[in-house]
Amino acid sequence: MIEGALLTIVKYHLDSLTRMSHIIYKSDDVYWILVDSEEKLDDVSKMPHYIKNDFIKYNSKPLKFEQINKFIKDIERTLNFDTRSQSMSIEIEDLHRDNLVKLKELKREFILKNLLD
Repeated sequence: MIEGALLTIVKYHLDSLTRMSHIIYKSDDVYWILVDSEEKLDDVSKMPHYIKNDFIKYNSKPLKFEQINKFIKDIERTLNFDTRSQSMSIEIEDLHRDNLVKLKELKREFILKNLLD
C-alpha cells in the first residue's frame, strides 16, 4: 500500500478482535506509522492514487521511540513463547526475526539521531 514501507507488523487488537496493520515508512527523513484494520487498508489500496495519498497523509503519525520498544518487546515475547511451544511455522518465525532486526536498526538510528541533535 505504501511505497517504500520499511515493515508491516500485523497484530490482533484484543478489544475488537480485529487484525490491525502497523505500517512503518520513512518520508522526508521522518519515520511515520500508519495503523488501521487490514480490511480498511485493503479497500483504500484499491482506490485511486490521490485518495490513497490523502489517506496516508491524514492517518499517519510520527513514529515514537516508545512504539519501537513496544514492538520489539512484543516480538521477542512471541518468539520466546512460540519457540518453546513449537506452534509457529518457520515462515512466520523468519518474518518475526526479520521484523525484529529492522526494529532494532530503527531503534539504533533513533538513538543516534537524538545524540546528534
